[in-house]
Amino acid sequence: MILAMAGCSSEPQVKDINDMKDDLISDYQVSDVYIEGDQHLMIAMSLPENNDLEHAANVGFNRMGDMLNHVLVSYPTLDAEAKQIYVSFNANLVDTQNNPSIEPMYDVYFDVSELKKLNVDSSSTFYDYLRYANISVRQPMGHKVIEAWCAGDNNKQDFVNVCL
Repeated sequence: MILAMAGCSSEPQVKDINDMKDDLISDYQVSDVYIEGDQHLMIAMSLPENNDLEHAANVGFNRMGDMLNHVLVSYPTLDAEAKQIYVSFNANLVDTQNNPSIEPMYDVYFDVSELKKLNVDSSSTFYDYLRYANISVRQPMGHKVIEAWCAGDNNKQDFVNVCL
């Protein structure tokens, strides 16, 4: 009886955090999702292959914003399982000996309690989230990507917490 009623309900179905990995990998170009240590939700995303570093960062941040919209709306109990969200941006690199590798560029991380204060809907953008972000650069190329993004528009003025 309860199952039949649940199928007819107009309320959105609350998803369990265990469904998140499949959702994010299939819909948001995420390569991995897992809980680590003291309630850190770890999400790995790839930067697009592009010689325009500012553009690559914009595309990555846009994907992150869309993904955060989905996570915050679809997983309202997230704060019970994760206190922070870490989005790790990776890129395909080729070293001086022409060896390809996938390397972490930088992490963008958020306190879930701060994100839950936002009035999130499908029109929220990565700009809404970046005001609450912290950045940890993992290698010199990651620093170059962030520098390029910060040089565009008013990004350095508006996002001093992101621009190094």
